[in-house]
Amino acid sequence: EKYQFLWKSSNFNMSSSKLLPLFARFGVQHVTGAVNSVLRTGTGNTTVSSLVTRQSESFMTFARASVRLSPNHSVPVWNEAQMQPAAGSEAAAWGNLFLPQHPSRKERKPRLPEEIPPAEPRPATEKSKRCGAIAVKLGMTRTWDSYGAMVPLTALWIDDCQVIQTKTEINEGYNALQVGTGYRKPKNTSKAKQGHFDAAGTSIKRKLWEFKTSPDGLMPPGTEIRASHFVAGQYVDLTGVTKGKGFAGVMKRWGFKGQPASHGNTKAHRKMGSTGGCQDPGKVFKGKKMPGKMGNKQRTVQSCWVYKIDPEKNVIFVKGQVPGNKGCFVMIKDALRKPPAAGSVPFP
Repeated sequence: EKYQFLWKSSNFNMSSSKLLPLFARFGVQHVTGAVNSVLRTGTGNTTVSSLVTRQSESFMTFARASVRLSPNHSVPVWNEAQMQPAAGSEAAAWGNLFLPQHPSRKERKPRLPEEIPPAEPRPATEKSKRCGAIAVKLGMTRTWDSYGAMVPLTALWIDDCQVIQTKTEINEGYNALQVGTGYRKPKNTSKAKQGHFDAAGTSIKRKLWEFKTSPDGLMPPGTEIRASHFVAGQYVDLTGVTKGKGFAGVMKRWGFKGQPASHGNTKAHRKMGSTGGCQDPGKVFKGKKMPGKMGNKQRTVQSCWVYKIDPEKNVIFVKGQVPGNKGCFVMIKDALRKPPAAGSVPFP
């Protein structure tokens, strides 16, 4: 009897005399027919003599040919809809040689169900680690304390900050919360990201960031993080992209003194001078301070002081250097070197 199978080929040229010994390993005794149909799935040229005719615009060709199987092999039954062999058939054990698969498709492990407690106040321990927030830098202002001294402040606005995804030790291998803020139009968002936000039950966010937490600091998706998540008097670490200064010289970039302003100096007042030694070491050491691009890098400023909180406008006023221009995103989290004491800040 004659049966049909799907032969997977990818940019090769092989005669039928060479294919017959290969088929014999899988129980094929004789190739009796030509190609009935060819499925096109890409671009390129594929040629197989006497089996697959030259097909243009075909990177990976699946050719259906008539073959005769030996009696000790069962019939390979194929599911034409999914292009996969039926479970339990002989074709399922043939492996990738006769099994058409997408080259970049990988099996995804199903997410294990895990109960995440609601975002209700709970006691914190010394090892507890809270989630942070994403804010927008509004600019600088100032105020005066009770002694009449001026205090420079930077206003950070938390704009509709919500938890998008909860990552756990069971599924991802670590505990973290993916947080999003802002708004983006659906037409400017890919379908994959739209499905990601739909699964969380939130609106489309402009900025996403991930904060690692302790197991007791996890919160379910959709939980809103407001300015009241922080308290006045605590210290926070601020992460952002610094202002870009372009290509700068050594005096601006590294604070070099420069060359003498007089006494025979000609057109070398702001130059860096010598960059290395003589024959020994005979090279310029890596990391030498030279002119180059300045700024526009992600930096973290540690231990900035939270001066006050405006819960109505959802604004945090901090004292310290905040990286970035006005309107840029700034990530706020509890300070690493000066962490808040357990019970002094809301948890989680």
